Amino acid sequence: MSDPMDELISFIPRYRESREQAAEYLRLALPLLSQFQLPVNPINYAIGYDYVAGNNRQLREAIDRLMQNQQPLTQQLCIRLYKDYILDPAAQRFEKVGGSLQHLVEHTLEELETTEQQAAQSASTLAKQASAITQSPDQLADILQTVIQETRSLAAAGNELRDNLQATHEEINKLRAELEMMKEAAFTDALTGLLNRRAFDMKIQQILQDSTPEKTFLLLLDLDHFKKINDQHGHLTGDKVLRHTAKIIRQFLPKGQIAARYGGEELVMLLTDLQYRDVLGIAEQIRETLAKSKLQRRDSQEPIGQITLSIGIAALRPDDTVDSFIERADQALYEAKRQGRNRVIDDRRIAASR
Repeated sequence: MSDPMDELISFIPRYRESREQAAEYLRLALPLLSQFQLPVNPINYAIGYDYVAGNNRQLREAIDRLMQNQQPLTQQLCIRLYKDYILDPAAQRFEKVGGSLQHLVEHTLEELETTEQQAAQSASTLAKQASAITQSPDQLADILQTVIQETRSLAAAGNELRDNLQATHEEINKLRAELEMMKEAAFTDALTGLLNRRAFDMKIQQILQDSTPEKTFLLLLDLDHFKKINDQHGHLTGDKVLRHTAKIIRQFLPKGQIAARYGGEELVMLLTDLQYRDVLGIAEQIRETLAKSKLQRRDSQEPIGQITLSIGIAALRPDDTVDSFIERADQALYEAKRQGRNRVIDDRRIAASR
């Protein structure tokens, strides 16, 4: 049985940044709040934190529009932004769908009760007419007419119930489709269109239980000098770079495999039932394609410059946990950065060099 608290927590924004990342976001968020002369209360800080972290595209676009139009960011507006862009909109949609389902159930029960009452009334009338036939044979024609009318009335009630149940069935199908869309949205990163961190955490648990070691690989991909891109060209350009990178990942992602946004500018791929050479080939194709990309700022058409990616790869071992698997991929990524960035390093090469 599911814990109601788990369901509640699923609607609360989850922050998975490291202590160092969170400290950096704190340093960047405070000047933003100071710029708008806002007190550092939990709501305002959450807005500032999400803005500088770059994980909430819609919130950042809303604040950027305010800045461009030189509009003030008031406390009242902060509360509205918090409700619209930080509290999970899925919670409101689930509430709406739940209310619709409750209405459908109540309406169907009312229809069944009405039809049951009509059937009982018709049964009573038919019983009386049957008794009248034995007592007054000379009134047979009138009695039969009454029986026919009651039968038609009962048939009409049955047809109406059938039509109402059909309409209810169609409405339930619509709600089911909406729930599926909500489920997909809950596990999709809004900026990149890849899976989000919540979905990845669920998938990797399943993969470790079901996959074959040495044929399962974890790739951590991190954009090089991404902070510099944001600082020089702005967050909207940074978003464009992330979307473009995600598009390239999808281009080379084998069917049925997993790619997600792990956090900030870090992306992740989880590949199963593949040979090492195939995984290495996929990683190199992604890296080379991104390095050859020619992106420009949307506002000025100014070239962004070369965009590169560092990739760390880990092969699953029989004794791996989720943490150890990710840790080895992270070590490989760190080594790729240390060796000069724009390269692919796997944990086997690290182990061989020791």
